[in-house]
Amino acid sequence: MEFTVNPNQNSIDYPLEIKNFNIYKIINQRYPFIFVDKVLDFEKGKSIHGIKNITQTCPYYLTETGTLPLFVIIELMGQLSEVLLRLSFDLAERRGFLAGVQGFEINNSYTPYDNLSIKNEMLINTTDMYKTKSTIFTNNHLLCQGVFIHVFRK
Repeated sequence: MEFTVNPNQNSIDYPLEIKNFNIYKIINQRYPFIFVDKVLDFEKGKSIHGIKNITQTCPYYLTETGTLPLFVIIELMGQLSEVLLRLSFDLAERRGFLAGVQGFEINNSYTPYDNLSIKNEMLINTTDMYKTKSTIFTNNHLLCQGVFIHVFRK
């Protein structure tokens, strides 16, 4: 499956749903460390919406209580941010780095078999630096939010 941005439109040429087995074509991650299960919605240069299904079949990153550790939640949000950036801007020849995270806090809890709904929106976009705000909801309650700072270099 090819993912190409049509420069004449504010859209991307891909099926509305991008599943995790195709996300590796966009970001430099491989199974079992692709945490985004599906991209549901995308608006070029503005926002992206994805989901993560929490299951018991992924014991390598679940804690004893069946929840994801905070570093996995941050990685999940960061992966979706990178998908937003790579689909929005010409970054194919650039290597991405996470330069910082700001204001992360967990406000709620969740249980196995919940769906995490992740929404990222673009805040700042310069030549080499991008800032995105990420939020995760579960059962219509805010679970986590924070800001990512990404830097891309040749």
